[in-house]
Amino acid sequence: EGVVKAGAGSRLIVVGTDTGEAVCRQLQITERAVTREVAPGLPVLRAESGLVRGPAVAGTPLLLVLKPGSHGEPDTLLQVVSNLATLELA
Repeated sequence: EGVVKAGAGSRLIVVGTDTGEAVCRQLQITERAVTREVAPGLPVLRAESGLVRGPAVAGTPLLLVLKPGSHGEPDTLLQVVSNLATLELA
């Protein structure tokens, strides 16, 4: 939470369905918009509202991938990291 609120991270990958929902609650993300897929069946979500961030990064979007723990192949998480790193934030 501190890292995201401080703006030190603009991309977040969370593994586990319950964990993902808990993270969204903790960060006060109330709306998410799908932007594209970073791996088969795994969309990138853009935090649209409710995200609590410090004044230095208030206008910077957060890109979020919520990966169910059992989803994908052994290299799926590596695919997600690689593809998410190349996305533009605008």
